[in-house]
Amino acid sequence: MAVGLPGSGISGLFYLLSALLMPVHELLLLLRRRSNRNRWHFVLRQTIIALLVIGGIWITLQAFAIMLSAKALPNYYGNSPSAIKFGTVFISLAILGIIILGMQIMDIISKLRTICSCKISTFLIKLKFRKRSPVEAE
Repeated sequence: MAVGLPGSGISGLFYLLSALLMPVHELLLLLRRRSNRNRWHFVLRQTIIALLVIGGIWITLQAFAIMLSAKALPNYYGNSPSAIKFGTVFISLAILGIIILGMQIMDIISKLRTICSCKISTFLIKLKFRKRSPVEAE
């Protein structure tokens, strides 16, 4: 098991992206006149928390860069550790994208199953409560 920065895993990225996209979604709701002050208060609070988390991660990475620039540890990654940073972020975002895509597919499947089961149950109700002819009753 690897230890990383809090908030920089897949669930942390999901929260940060969701919180940073909340104002955009709320603006769309505002244009449709479906927003109110309580929603904006919640959206702004979550956005500020997300920005503070990003700031904390940035400060932590800067502190690590300062500590590692003292050449206390040998440089195993060559001259471009930024490629490793971008690689890990890219892999995390790719996995997050796969998870979100899977969730959307499961949502579609769930809706289709609900629609199909409603059609089947409606058919069974109609079949059960239809008028029976005297021949079927015997």
